[in-house]
Amino acid sequence: MRRSRAAQSAVASEVAAPTDWSTEVAWVQVAEARKALAITAANFFGRPATALKLTGGDGNQRQDHDDFVVDSILRASGRRRDCLERSAITTPSGEFPHRTLHRNRGLQNFFAEIRDAGGSYATLEASSHALAMDRLWGCHFGRGVFTNLTRDHIDFHKNFENYFAAKRRLFEGTGAGAPDFSIVNTDDEWGKKLLGLGKRR
Repeated sequence: MRRSRAAQSAVASEVAAPTDWSTEVAWVQVAEARKALAITAANFFGRPATALKLTGGDGNQRQDHDDFVVDSILRASGRRRDCLERSAITTPSGEFPHRTLHRNRGLQNFFAEIRDAGGSYATLEASSHALAMDRLWGCHFGRGVFTNLTRDHIDFHKNFENYFAAKRRLFEGTGAGAPDFSIVNTDDEWGKKLLGLGKRR
């Protein structure tokens, strides 16, 4: 079937590089820019998350508590570990202030720092913002934790369905398979809807 001239023009405009783009710089068009950015950042640092056992905690008002509980277990076992949570990021270089939104390059940089220092575990807040924006794309989580869902970020997600869909991404898998183990609070009505995704404990 032949395309109309308008359709052909639309296709051409989708694949043509910007007219002001330097000919000395490679230009690549991608279908999903955020996922491509996450993969590019991971590749830049040598895909450090693949060398780590990741635990992602997701819930409202209790993420920090969950992160600290997991981190304390790892610390008590003598494991080399690091914690990336809402209030601070702890790495071999020290503790740094942290916002709830993981940035692709910064996140992969911290993973690389943990790997290069001989660490094997990382515990982090897998926020609904980071999940919705695919900032954790390509990271495989050994363990996914869900505690609850409240109205904290409705301004961003617009409704509970979108909000929950973002949280589901952690348990469906963020481009690298579902978590090996899922720990879900089924006292929360939204938590019950996560049952059946990946493995459950």
